[in-house]
Amino acid sequence: MEKPSLATFTIAILSFILGAWLIFDGARKLLTGYYTGEETIGLGSWATIVSALGVRPADMSFPFVFLE
Repeated sequence: MEKPSLATFTIAILSFILGAWLIFDGARKLLTGYYTGEETIGLGSWATIVSALGVRPADMSFPFVFLE
């Protein structure tokens, strides 16, 4: 079996880190009601666009829009 290349190894490690962060941040939202940084710096500029559409960006139903 061939050893994975450095690019494959790097992508795998970065994917793991991103996945771990998403699990942590999602669990934090479920437990505390806030995403990491939401209380101090806000959700970001995308929240303004979503709010203009009439959707509360901090609502838990918003992430499920992307799952369908």
